[in-house]
Amino acid sequence: MPKKRNPVTKSGKNKPAGRGGKKRVAGRNANSSLEQLLSIFDGIDQPVYVADPETYILLFVNRKVRDRFGQVLGKKCHQALQGLDSPCPFCTNDRIFGDYLGKTYSWDHFNPVAGRWYHCLDRAIRWPDGRMVRYEMAIDIHERKLFEKKVQKLQQKLKKSEQKFRELVEKQSEGVCLVDLEEKILFANPAGEKIFGVKRGGLAGRNLREFLDDESYRTVREQTGLRKSGRSSQYEITIGRPDGEKRRLLVSSTPRHGRNGKVVASFGIFTDITERKRLEEELAVSRKLESIGMLAGGIAHDFNNILTAVLGNISLARKRTAPDQQVVGFLSEAEKACLRAQRLTHKLLIFSAGGEPTRKAFDPKEILKGIVAEELTAPGIKSRLFLTEASPKILCDPFQFEQVIRNLLQNAVQAMPNGGKVEVKMEASELTPKQAPVKKSGSYIRITIEDEGDGIPKNIRDRVFDPFYTTRKGGTGLGLTIVYSIVQKHGGAIEIRPRKPKGTGFSVYLPAAGEKGEIGGARPVPPDETGRVLVVDDQKMIREVAADMISSLGWEVESASDSGSAIELFRRGKKRGRPFSVLLLDLTIPGNHGGLYILEKIREIDPGVKAIVTSGYSNNPVMGDWRKAGFAAALSKPYRIEELQTALREAIAGKNIGAKAKSG
Repeated sequence: MPKKRNPVTKSGKNKPAGRGGKKRVAGRNANSSLEQLLSIFDGIDQPVYVADPETYILLFVNRKVRDRFGQVLGKKCHQALQGLDSPCPFCTNDRIFGDYLGKTYSWDHFNPVAGRWYHCLDRAIRWPDGRMVRYEMAIDIHERKLFEKKVQKLQQKLKKSEQKFRELVEKQSEGVCLVDLEEKILFANPAGEKIFGVKRGGLAGRNLREFLDDESYRTVREQTGLRKSGRSSQYEITIGRPDGEKRRLLVSSTPRHGRNGKVVASFGIFTDITERKRLEEELAVSRKLESIGMLAGGIAHDFNNILTAVLGNISLARKRTAPDQQVVGFLSEAEKACLRAQRLTHKLLIFSAGGEPTRKAFDPKEILKGIVAEELTAPGIKSRLFLTEASPKILCDPFQFEQVIRNLLQNAVQAMPNGGKVEVKMEASELTPKQAPVKKSGSYIRITIEDEGDGIPKNIRDRVFDPFYTTRKGGTGLGLTIVYSIVQKHGGAIEIRPRKPKGTGFSVYLPAAGEKGEIGGARPVPPDETGRVLVVDDQKMIREVAADMISSLGWEVESASDSGSAIELFRRGKKRGRPFSVLLLDLTIPGNHGGLYILEKIREIDPGVKAIVTSGYSNNPVMGDWRKAGFAAALSKPYRIEELQTALREAIAGKNIGAKAKSG
């Protein structure tokens, strides 16, 4: 037989790269963002798989597939899932690729291996390596199919066995309704009444129109027209329940004939698919956020590199300008603008796959004052700020701390569209898990933000931190999720505190910084020392400005753009008796070995060398736990000469803990 042409290849939108060595490698290690996305798929209680349309190899299967079919990952889909030696004659490749790319194909199928009916949703999606693959979610409808067949048989015997029919229908877990041609509900089983949110016996006699918006009502009327012609169908509608909650339903409807053979009503089976729809929407948003994250990370990295050169040169200009000159004011304003731009890049990084926070010990009072002054300026909004003067520093990423406070303040303002008062309080406490929702006893800073809005209903308080959950029109459902994630990463906690007579309070608990430098407390700063510094960065402008700043601080400096040059410069300096005492290493060097690798190789030459890690952005957790990785200090781009000087001092004063992390 001639080989069937694959519609994917024909379309030209997913042309294979070739055979043998040019074949894409399935099962490529996923990055952390992909793992999070796949964990969502794994939690779906319906079979989900992804297959290569060229090779039919299974690239991903979720837990439900493994439970039903065993360990089939890497096998061909038609063999593992259908028990066939060749591709399925009903394969949907020609209905989801080519001209149909981007559309979902739905169909019912009886799986001979599982021995069950499934409603399948097939769609072409883009795999991380760029190719288009086939994604399928199979919703188990076996019981419904069997039930539909039972119902059809029961309709023929309805006159003789109505009571038996009622008993059977009332025991079904899915909603069953009998509706006349004017949409009046003649009968509903208990499951149907539960779906519609009415009391027992409270659905029969009412009209469907009461529960439907205009769009869903038009759909129902169109379907009733099909029923009059004797046709069955399946469709979706949205109902509004008496309690105000909206539910999405899948309706399987068949005509009911009267004694004269004419259609007199519709027999419908209602399945609540609200949660399934929510998962599908969340998965779609997750894919978008993943793409945004990749873009945001790249932009932030490049932007921070540029800002490093700009901010560094401004720092140098200020250092070399007499304090009484007018130009100093201009340079100060330019420096402030650069720092505001730096905050912008940190906002971008929230959507990227960043690592752990870069913790520092700092006093949060001034940051709180500044953010409150910036965020609580809307008309009708009043603010009160209560700060404890004698309070310890907190151990936190300053930019992520700022994001937490901004998100909570914005949430408070949005809760009061007609104006009101926002109170911000900060206090230090010694807490135990019995006193607050903290994981371990210790010193904490508690920051409470309270508003006078309508408050959060008790029945949804447990969901306000869930991703994508929002009750606000136009909201993303990510603001409080970001707050929760940041606080948890810092070893803190957050709780909701209802206010009386109305309003909501959020209390954030963050660990106080200890007195020892190891946990972020203030370390005695040694006097300036001099020596030789080796700067390694792939960007020429950064190497130059870093070298100028280091030279102005009294150090000798050389620079390299890659790992090979850096290692050779260090070896040469050691051999000539002019060793480098500090390394300033860029964590990520595109197309070359980064800072971790360079540090490991140089420590083979001189185990006592001190190193500072610097980065504009990296999804490597090293920036969040640089001590564990063997660095003596960390420096986030962009940086000023004062911050560079502090990092050099810390590096000289720091312990030689050795490289403990492996380079990738």
